Amino acid sequence: MQSLKYAFRFIGASFDLALKHTRLQEPWYTLGLGSLVIIFVWFLPLALVAGLIGIRPLGMVLIGLLACFTLISLLIWGEVTTLLTAQTFETLDHTSEPQPSSLKILGTYGLDIATLALTLPVLRLFYGIKQLLNSKEPSTSQTPVWLEAHTLTLPVIAVEALSLKDALARIRQIVQDHLIRFRVGLIKVRLIGILTQVVLLVGGGVLAFIIGIKIANPQSAGPWQRILAAGVGLLIAWLPTMIGVMFSSYIRVCYATALYQWVRNIETACNTGDPALAQPPEILRKVLGSSLRKRER
Repeated sequence: MQSLKYAFRFIGASFDLALKHTRLQEPWYTLGLGSLVIIFVWFLPLALVAGLIGIRPLGMVLIGLLACFTLISLLIWGEVTTLLTAQTFETLDHTSEPQPSSLKILGTYGLDIATLALTLPVLRLFYGIKQLLNSKEPSTSQTPVWLEAHTLTLPVIAVEALSLKDALARIRQIVQDHLIRFRVGLIKVRLIGILTQVVLLVGGGVLAFIIGIKIANPQSAGPWQRILAAGVGLLIAWLPTMIGVMFSSYIRVCYATALYQWVRNIETACNTGDPALAQPPEILRKVLGSSLRKRER
């Protein structure tokens, strides 16, 4: 329960930062504009299926597949644009330094983040099943160290300007040097973000389906009515979906970047021999409050 309280405090502090530093809001516009391009691209084959095939079994299967591809594309785009948020979050106290353009950042590291977003769920499922099957022999089912600390991968790529391969090596080094001296899941930001995203996604999908049926009656609608229903439904589903993606991706990357800053502070303290430098960043000190002070004692 306490971890959820910490999460809500962190979420509030993150959006307070966005209100104070409007640069943190700029990735939201990139996310929104890019998502509109994505749904337009996927609407073209969706319109063809709706108009030419309709709601026959084959048409329903194809519409379902296209909807899934659209959703996956939006989720991946949401992860890619967090690159901009991570870099901005890291440089909030260095506003005088010139920052690379959004297009350059996304063009350089976007594919790495997309690859990470596609492979990470599969790898987590694989090693989770492997761990379950080998529960009697834990030594034979070791999870890769980078996967255990995967939360830090995105800020490492964004802040240190590393490729995915080099970022994974950096994560291994962080784990091996024991620079993570806290539980990554201590604050349940990821849980709240994903739950909010799922609720908005499902709600938007249900609303889009209901309105689509009202526009184009499945029994009597012509091709153009079906195309109109598909377009309107796609737009209606897009808005809550993107609100959920924006909310979830923003709070998760802010948390990941704050943890990464803490890791770097610990690393600096180890290199200099000054334990006072191992302080967490200000946002985490505010969130953890008295709990952190007790731990320091």
